[in-house]
Amino acid sequence: MRSAEEDAAEWKWKYDIAVRETKAALEKVAASSFEKDFQEMQEMLQQLKLEKEKTEVLLKEKDEMLKAKDDEIEMKGKEHEKMKSEFQKLEIERLAEIERAQRHVEMVYSDWDLLPPKTIKDPEAKKPEIWDDKEYIPDPEDKKPEDWDDEEDETALR
Repeated sequence: MRSAEEDAAEWKWKYDIAVRETKAALEKVAASSFEKDFQEMQEMLQQLKLEKEKTEVLLKEKDEMLKAKDDEIEMKGKEHEKMKSEFQKLEIERLAEIERAQRHVEMVYSDWDLLPPKTIKDPEAKKPEIWDDKEYIPDPEDKKPEDWDDEEDETALR
């Protein structure tokens, strides 16, 4: 028969073997899991690098487009300002021409006796009672010539 110490030593020996095997299995699983996670992370890192490069290219293109649009807007603004100043210059020139023409007309009217002098209406002035407003006054002694043709007169009026 074996003693209790021998049994305890045997159980201790079996326990140590089981612990070593379990520890090795856990380390193996952990190592394979670590390698798998490491590979996945490397793949993700690679994808992120590619996406970053694509994003940088797109950003560069967008920046170039925005710069071109800014330049175009600035150019259009300068053209607008130039056209505005030219328009104002032309407007001033035209106004000056109009003022010169008005001064010339005023000078002609004031220096030359083309028009009768201006008169002020008298509010108390009235027409005489015998005033005739008719444009034409019939002449009682008026006669048509002897060779007068009434038909010709009607066609001439048409």
